Amino acid sequence: MREFDLFSLRDKVIAVTGVTGGLGTHFAEALAWSGADLALIDIPANKEKLAEVEKGLKEEYQVKTRSYPLDICDEQAVLYVSDNVLHDFGRIDGLLNVAGINFYGTVDEYRQEDYNRLMSVNVAGTFGCC
Repeated sequence: MREFDLFSLRDKVIAVTGVTGGLGTHFAEALAWSGADLALIDIPANKEKLAEVEKGLKEEYQVKTRSYPLDICDEQAVLYVSDNVLHDFGRIDGLLNVAGINFYGTVDEYRQEDYNRLMSVNVAGTFGCC
């Protein structure tokens, strides 16, 4: 058995959120290198970058990829995209929740709406995708 076989994700379907960010792109690339088919998810504002990442992974690693613009804070949209991923791939074997945001500054610069958005994406959105 080759070492690579120990880490093979061939015939596995992995959904990845936050795929257009630095970490998300690198994680998706590692999964594609390991043979996983990928459901690539990021916010609608990053739709063009999402398409670029999808095309690059498909061409370089010859894995099945599909992109899904999604705000993970929208519970109904999460359910809709989940149904689409299941329809397109037949199953979901794993989820890599990379989506996340941060606001930089001092505590007195944080506004309540900044905190609410941060918690909505980083906690509630992550939970909702599970």
